[in-house]
Amino acid sequence: MDAIDKKILSLLVQNARIPVKEIAGVVQLTAPAVSERIHKMERDGTINGYTVRMGYPQGKGTISAYIDIATFHDKKDAFCARIVDEPLVERCTSVTGSRNYVILVHCPNIETLEHLLNDLQEYGQTNTQIVLSSLVERQQ
Repeated sequence: MDAIDKKILSLLVQNARIPVKEIAGVVQLTAPAVSERIHKMERDGTINGYTVRMGYPQGKGTISAYIDIATFHDKKDAFCARIVDEPLVERCTSVTGSRNYVILVHCPNIETLEHLLNDLQEYGQTNTQIVLSSLVERQQ
């Protein structure tokens, strides 16, 4: 991957719907050359999909939080079944360390977050960090 590929990727990360012609103008290549580079990155797995990311704009009533949970041993399966159906959850990741999972949630208000936390405490011990702002946000 050269500097031009990295620039193409950067532009696609910022806007996956950017026209190839616009990318070509930025990287000073022809549209067919840019298109071929994109197809090559798709084939080799550097680009493995395009998606829509839902926005949860801060300052409009949405509260984002990370919830760490150390599930009780006998409640792990019930927790997993519960969390996959929770619409407030953007991501739930299994992690190493003193907690089993880290959950990213977006709640319309603090009361909803509190209700979710009370519900999750049935499955284990939680620790919560409310998001104030994001310094870097990349699509993985």
